[in-house]
Amino acid sequence: MAEFLFTADYLLDHCCLPLMSSATSQIENLQEEKISDQKTIIKLQQDLISKNNDELGEVSKTIKAGLKTYSSALQQSCTKALSPRNIAAAVKTVTQEEDRSRELVLFGVTEESEERVSSVVMKVLEQMNEKP
Repeated sequence: MAEFLFTADYLLDHCCLPLMSSATSQIENLQEEKISDQKTIIKLQQDLISKNNDELGEVSKTIKAGLKTYSSALQQSCTKALSPRNIAAAVKTVTQEEDRSRELVLFGVTEESEERVSSVVMKVLEQMNEKP
């Protein structure tokens, strides 16, 4: 039994303990690498957040400038659109279109001299069941 214990002690001292100390140092190296990598990741994430904030600031400035430009353009165009000349022209155009919408052209009705056109039109509209 003593020989067995001596052999076990020899194996532990010469084989297992050096392997375990080597494994321990490798684990420590890996832990240090992991910590270093995590620090690098954190720094890169901070840089990315900073750049995103900068881009958001630029977008915000661009949007504000665009809104100001749109607002001023809208004010100028509204002022021009609501000028008395433009309103008068629009009213005149609508009036002319409405007058044209009331015009009626009759085909196939014979014309006679000294005939009252309005009475002929009234008869045609009555036949069509339309109000004059």
